[in-house]
Amino acid sequence: MNHPNSSLKIAMVGCGAIAQTFHLPLLKQQKQVEVAWLIDTNPANLKKVSKIFPLARQAVDMKAIEGVDAVIIATPPGLHFEHAQFALLHGWHALVEKPLATRIEDARKMVDLAREKNLILSLNVNRRFLPHIKTLHDIIDAKSFGELTKIRVFDGGRYIGNAEGEGGQTFHSSVALSGGGVMIDTGSHMIDVAFYLLPPSSFEKIEYHDDARTHLEAECNFSATIRAGEKEVAFEGFFSRLAPILQKVELQFERAKVQAILNQKFSLQKNFQAMRNLRKKIEK
Repeated sequence: MNHPNSSLKIAMVGCGAIAQTFHLPLLKQQKQVEVAWLIDTNPANLKKVSKIFPLARQAVDMKAIEGVDAVIIATPPGLHFEHAQFALLHGWHALVEKPLATRIEDARKMVDLAREKNLILSLNVNRRFLPHIKTLHDIIDAKSFGELTKIRVFDGGRYIGNAEGEGGQTFHSSVALSGGGVMIDTGSHMIDVAFYLLPPSSFEKIEYHDDARTHLEAECNFSATIRAGEKEVAFEGFFSRLAPILQKVELQFERAKVQAILNQKFSLQKNFQAMRNLRKKIEK
């Protein structure tokens, strides 16, 4: 790791939509971060991101990387284990886009390797940091509406492409690259939000249904029980790639229902203000 007054050298592995929209523009604002490498198999992606970091070296394979402290892995989920393992074995810290891996065995290997090497392995599940979610967390803790009895999560958007194909228009249509359908993609974010709001000691009585015939479900729903100590809370969810659905979290309490809509762009500021006002009432 560099000294405090020197720059942290980072390699961006995977320069698609997530990197272009979020990671790289934000990294550009960090004075003590140097994006030293841009890695992607798509020349068009490299051409786009080179406009943000014209001095960064480019390659199509992360095996070319040298002289960095950390990597950000924003490749398709099916490649996360391979790329994170490579980074950790080379002594680099790693921030991995969700999901950490497409198999639980691989995720455990990654965690064990990071511990063995004394390296940071971090997962980018960023929705738990939204103001909406922080406020919901405060509401649960305050118990102003009684005990929490149920959590419901929803998310959806229309995807373009053929789920039958291997490759298609995006990696989402490849089983090998995506690792699955809407559950592992969108679901991993929203389930993390629920687990952040109510950290589980166990996850029980799971019922799951989807429309998958190709291991790439377009819609799914589930129900389960989150056990947190002596408390049991019902947990339900619905995710879709066929229709736009409000990205929201609903909390059912003994005396009220509270919901937070996470992707309602036009009233976002109004929602933020309403949530802040509610938080002030709770704090009083």
